[in-house]
Parts: sequence; structure tokens; C-alpha cells
Amino acid sequence: MSGTAATVLFIGGAGRSGSTLLESMLGQVPGVVAAGELTHLWDRGMTQDQLCGCGRPFSACPFWRDVLRVASGADPLPSPAALLRLKRRALSVAAWPVRGGARRRYLSVLATLYRAIAEVGGASVVVDSSKYPPEAYLLRGLPAHGLGVRYAHLVREPNAVVFSWQRKRLRPEVHDRTVYMPRYPWWKTTGAWLVYNALFDVLGRGEPGAVLRIRYEDLMDRPGDVLDRVCRHAGLERPDLGFVRGREVVLAPNHTVSGNPSRFRTGSVALTPDTAWRDGAPRWQAGAVNLLTAWQRRAYGYTGPEAGS
Repeated sequence: MSGTAATVLFIGGAGRSGSTLLESMLGQVPGVVAAGELTHLWDRGMTQDQLCGCGRPFSACPFWRDVLRVASGADPLPSPAALLRLKRRALSVAAWPVRGGARRRYLSVLATLYRAIAEVGGASVVVDSSKYPPEAYLLRGLPAHGLGVRYAHLVREPNAVVFSWQRKRLRPEVHDRTVYMPRYPWWKTTGAWLVYNALFDVLGRGEPGAVLRIRYEDLMDRPGDVLDRVCRHAGLERPDLGFVRGREVVLAPNHTVSGNPSRFRTGSVALTPDTAWRDGAPRWQAGAVNLLTAWQRRAYGYTGPEAGS
């Protein structure tokens, strides 16, 4: 395949921090293609044939058919099952020190995939909202493959994240049966919030200038300003944000793989912060989350027991 110079913008942070909505908005900017949570491409896309963001089953989406054709080129990609095994070996935290070969092979596959997405999408920036820290660290090697890499570290008030993981939500992308998104206890999602965000803080210190931290609450309140910062961080000097109208955005269909159900929303979307946790979360739970996350909350600008507005 012919190489296409591009930058990968990796959205990182804890799940339920608004990464799908951020990516959907970025995907409206000319020169940017929103690819979704590419970490799930091999299983949810190629194996389970879940719905693409455009509403078609993955196998019926012309965008992804073209991407896989271009990515294969003269050297076909391994089977989805083989790629899934390679991903697990490459990103295994426990085996990280001894899996250098697997990491190099998997990074090469990802680089080929990113170039194909950029080529088919006619884009200079490919957005990957996978969020998983080991994958983010792996992508530091992309420049050796002729690709740039930048990170958007998206943070959200921890109580909002914890409460969101406790709500019952349908997974519309699973179109052949009724499946709900997983739900987790408060202590588990609090721990994930702490660890995931801390790892992106460390990544930012190790890669000066590569990581831009933004807050979900600021994105909801001032979408134009935040999107402009993110686009410039990814190398787009004069991003066209004509789809942003105050605190409302106009979204066209996308071709994202996996993500929050909000990726299927199109048309005019009012940006209303989800603050259901304020009345829905038990007082004792909010107090425990505040206590455990106190230092990081303050570092991210969340002050006081009812922060997040």
C-alpha cells in the first residue's frame, strides 16, 4: 500500500469520561477521521460483526472493507483470532518486560492499520479512542513507522464516572440479540479512574508536549475552545469548527468501531452535562470516592465535595 503521512490522536483516560462524544465531534473536522475504539476491531468488529457507527454491520460497511483491503496490500493481515492473540500478548501488563517481540509485531500491525484508515478517509489525523494505557504507551513507537502520535488525556469528575458504570445501558451495536453494557462496583471503577489517569499523567511527563489534558466538563461548557485546542495539538492549525453552534453540535454519521452508544447520535446534539450522579449516587459512596481520589481531583481542578460543574 502507499503510505500516507498522518498523526494518530489517541484519546486516553478512564472509561465513561466522554471519549466517544469527543471523538464524534472531532470526526466532523475536515482532515480528521474518527475510527472508534480500535482496540476492539479484531473481536467486536471483524469477529462479532457488530454495528459500525454508520449503522451497518461491520462486514457491510464500505469504509472498513476498503480499509482492510488497503491494509492487507501484498502482505495480508493475519486472521482476527491471530491478531487478538497477538494483542493480548503484546499488551499483557504482567508479561510486559518479556514480550518485546510481540509488541513490535503488534505495533507494526497498528501502524499499517492507521495508514490505511488515513488513506481511505482522506485524513491527516486518525482518532483512536481506545483509552487503554498499555496501548497508549505502545504507540510511542509509531514515529519509527512514519506516523506521528499525540494524546488527548480526557478526565471527568470521578463520582460521575463511577455512577455511570452503575447504570443499566443497552448496547445497540450488538444487533442480533439484547445485550447490556457491563456494570461494576464503585470501588473497582474508582480504582480504574485513579490508575488510568495516573498512567496518562506519567506518560505526559515522559513525553513532553505529546499529551494534552482536557476536562469533560469544559468540553460540555466550551466545546469550540476545547476542540480548537485538541485539533491544534494534533497538528491542524486552522480547524474548521463550523458544526459547533455554541453548546450545540451538528454530527454526521461516522465509522467508529465500538464505543458508547452516543456514537450513533446524529443531527443537532445539545451538549448537556450528565450530572445524574449528584442525586443518584448514595451519599456514602460519593464520600468514599471523594476521599480516595482527593489528591488527583484537586490536581485536575475538581475542588470541594460537589465538584464537577
